[in-house]
Amino acid sequence: MRVENRHLALPLEQVVRAVPAALLTPSTGEGPVAGMLNLSGEMVPVLDLRGILGVPRKDMATSDAIVLARSGDDVLGIWVDEVLGVFEARSRTRCTVMGQPLDAVVMEDHKTVAVVLNIGGMISEGP
Repeated sequence: MRVENRHLALPLEQVVRAVPAALLTPSTGEGPVAGMLNLSGEMVPVLDLRGILGVPRKDMATSDAIVLARSGDDVLGIWVDEVLGVFEARSRTRCTVMGQPLDAVVMEDHKTVAVVLNIGGMISEGP
């Protein structure tokens, strides 16, 4: 996935599917939740990671996508600029960014490094 010039990844077993950008019910709280997506009657929180990633906020464009991911019994959406596809990681390393442990993977092209998202605590932890 891509948000601005940041490449992000999720373990494939957490991905439910990707859907086109959609109108969200605005969020009333602060933090990374951009709004709620009505997905066949189920309200799914959608995260806007731009603030966390340090990139400028923007309005959702019709070319954007929402990646639906599972964390335990919960499903949440991640608003991205582009879904790049399914790739095999060539190597994986643990690093620390702003005091937080993260995994980073080198993708098949051997040039792109993507941060592996830990969606388990993204809503509760906030920016």
